Amino acid sequence: MRSMLLAALLLLLLSSSLMLLAGAQPFCSNANTLYMEGDTYRSDLLGLAKALIANVSATENSGKKSHSAIGATGAGTTTGPDKVYGAAICRGDSAGKDCASRLQQALDKAVAIAIGNGNNGGGGGGNGSRSSSKNVTLYDDDYQAQLSFSDQDIISSSFDVSPACTVRAYLNPPPNSVDSDLFTKFFSELMEKLAGDAMAQPERYSTGQGYFDPKGRTVYGLAQCMESMSPESCGNCLGNLAAEGKKMTTSGLTGGAILGARCSMWYETDIHFFKGDPRVSLHTPTPSKFWIWVTIGSFSLTSSISWLLVHIWIKTERKREQARYELRLLSMAIQNVINLWRIEEGNSGFSLYDFSQIKEATHNFSAENKLGQGGFGPVYKGILPGGLEVAVKRLAACSVQGLLEFKNEIQLIAKLQHKNLVKLLGCCIEGDQEKMLVYEYLQNKSLDIYIFGTPLTILLLLLLLVVLRIYDSSKSSSHPVVVSSSSAITTSFVFLHADCVRGAELNWAKRLRIIDGIAQGILYLHNHSRLCVVHRDLKASNILLDSDMTPKISDFGMARIFCSNMIESNTTRIVGTHGYISPEYAFEGVCSIKSDVFSFGVLVLEIISGKKTTSFYPYDEKLYNLISYVS
Repeated sequence: MRSMLLAALLLLLLSSSLMLLAGAQPFCSNANTLYMEGDTYRSDLLGLAKALIANVSATENSGKKSHSAIGATGAGTTTGPDKVYGAAICRGDSAGKDCASRLQQALDKAVAIAIGNGNNGGGGGGNGSRSSSKNVTLYDDDYQAQLSFSDQDIISSSFDVSPACTVRAYLNPPPNSVDSDLFTKFFSELMEKLAGDAMAQPERYSTGQGYFDPKGRTVYGLAQCMESMSPESCGNCLGNLAAEGKKMTTSGLTGGAILGARCSMWYETDIHFFKGDPRVSLHTPTPSKFWIWVTIGSFSLTSSISWLLVHIWIKTERKREQARYELRLLSMAIQNVINLWRIEEGNSGFSLYDFSQIKEATHNFSAENKLGQGGFGPVYKGILPGGLEVAVKRLAACSVQGLLEFKNEIQLIAKLQHKNLVKLLGCCIEGDQEKMLVYEYLQNKSLDIYIFGTPLTILLLLLLLVVLRIYDSSKSSSHPVVVSSSSAITTSFVFLHADCVRGAELNWAKRLRIIDGIAQGILYLHNHSRLCVVHRDLKASNILLDSDMTPKISDFGMARIFCSNMIESNTTRIVGTHGYISPEYAFEGVCSIKSDVFSFGVLVLEIISGKKTTSFYPYDEKLYNLISYVS
């Protein structure tokens, strides 16, 4: 009994694979001729196979790796009984040595299984010789490489590649709930696009993807031909395979391969089976406009917030670095001034105190000794070992403005001597943290205590005191807390009443004397001191009164020095107290001695009227500040 070699190969492949495969069968041809084991055809076939594999492998190191090769061998140049035609082709994403390796695997398998073992049916003749088909196609394990041989001219462009000459490999089981009609229509459209693109490429190879249902399921496809085929022949070959592929898709198969002798098609659902990105895209779903705007908005918002945070961080770091730089410069300037004072200390009234002296004089900066809170630190009363009463201003170490005030005071004001200026007796520096200014102590505190009386508040407190006294007389035995509360209010009333009495004692003669004393101090600063000094913060709380009610200007931390030829200067940093600042200084930054004159005028209005410039007063059903009110 005679059988074909490839029939044995088919049976063995089917028994060793879980896939449904109709491959490794005789080449489809109308002239299915056989050759005997000892014929020259067999050796020529093997020799041609090795040559084709070698030709593909040789392209590895060239500029363009190949995935196919064709050739023929045998006697003569025309078709004859011993002439062998061969075609080797790999899937387009396998080329060069990788393709050659797959082709060798297909050949070795065919030699080892089919040719080496013969056919299972026994010999083909009386002498026991075996026969095999001259028309055969061999595949590797993954069906990515194939070798086709025939005694027909299969490499000719005129060779008829009909649907009967294809092999179908079903690689992917059909998923559930797939509309086969819809899928078949989509398959035809995708393969048509791929065939057109493959025809136009020199390597005759194309890949693509598309979405075939509303759920967004993706189908990946691949189409290719032999590189030696013309575009027209490639198109015809792929067209025949596409018609064969429809038979698969109509039966619900959403994955598979249609393998011809010189062209092939592959498709899979949701499996990106080829290497690289697809060249063709079909029915790519358009994202909802709502989500597009959400994405754009989220990205813009995130970017804006990130940019804002980075900008704030950079700006904050720059400010910190600038502050640290200014602190270093001020510290160096202060140290230089201190060094000069150490040299002159014996010949001047300015003293450098130890921290322990100040700490002892103020009883460790106790709350009982605290006189008030300045703009850049608290002020304490102290008594030095000789019995001299002093006022100690303890500056905040981390404040640039506090250090600037400290520098101004010890560099400038310590050398100004006038009866209407508070005298700076000295300073104290302890490391980088403690910086204190020591002034003469003035018993009558500041002018604002005297000129801004509050008679309405006193009357209300007096009424409250009477009510509490009546309540205490009936509940004192069982409510000691109420007694102590009324005592505290009594003490507060005594102090307020004392301030009111002192305000009442400030008659017009004393007020005029205070105004004249302030004017004399300003005149000295502007005209008679060694340098022209603009105070820039004249106000009632900065005018201190001694035991004789002599006014003295204090707090020169914001003072500015003018050279002899300077009339005014521009500044970008406005300092002072609202209500006392002149308009040209507040709005244009123009600072001059006129700025102090304006502040002095406001202070005169307060002394005469007893009203604050920072308050508002009704007139004609409207509210006015002090300057508008008196005008």
